[in-house]
Parts: sequence; C-alpha cells; structure tokens
Amino acid sequence: MGTLYTPIPLSVLSLQAETRAYLEQQGVRLPPPAASSRYPTPNEIRNAVESIPESEAEYDIGPDQWRVTVSMNESPAWTSVVVMDYLHALGEDDEPHDFYFEKGWPELVEDILQRLSLVCGPFVLFANGEAPRLVSADDPFDQRG
Repeated sequence: MGTLYTPIPLSVLSLQAETRAYLEQQGVRLPPPAASSRYPTPNEIRNAVESIPESEAEYDIGPDQWRVTVSMNESPAWTSVVVMDYLHALGEDDEPHDFYFEKGWPELVEDILQRLSLVCGPFVLFANGEAPRLVSADDPFDQRG
C-alpha cells in the first residue's frame, strides 16, 4: 500500500483558525496569513513536471481524467500526479483544480510541489501517517532537510 500525498494551498487552510493552530502545533512554520496561494492548472502541473532535469513524464489524459507519471532517468524515484474533477471537453487545462500525488518518492513529490509553489504560492502537504509540511518557493527543495 502506498502513501497518498495531498497538497492544499496554504490560503485555503489559513481561512480556518483551528487548522492554522493545528499545523503550528505539528511544527509547521507558517508565513503570515496574507500569503496568497491557489490550486494549479493542468498546464502549470505540466510545466512544473517538464522542468525537472533528467526526468520523463507519461501523460494519461482523457475526456474526464488527467494524470501524469513522472520518473527519474538515473534513479528509481517516481510519482503520479492526478488532477481531480477534470473535464477535457470544457477546455479546463488553464483552470485551477484540486490534485494529489498517488504514491511515489516523497522527495520527488516535494520537488514538483516546490516548482508549483513558484506560480501558485505555498502549499501544505499532507501524507498518510506523517506530520504536515509547508512547501513554498522560499524553501527551495535542495535546502530542505
């Protein structure tokens, strides 16, 4: 059984004082409430994935699904990004959508999410059985510990 990674834009969570307090209790350092963020578009996900050096992307896009599986050429790391409630016929490639990462390597998940945060703002990443984690453009992937 794999881990499901669910990123949520920080500004969505910041609307709820109880959620903010919970995240702070879990050790997540949050920026000021004014930090704006949103869900990405499928095209923004495509751009983030395709900006990863030495990776390959395999897309599965249909009338009501949008998924990309990303794998690294020189390592076994991989993950799948799934866009929720996608309808290709409506031209939703430039509309923000909820999304999640289905299984895969946590480092690659965070790398993709950090790249998305450059255009979408900070995210809080939730994973099965793990403490939530803030991923933002101010916290580059290569400097996370």
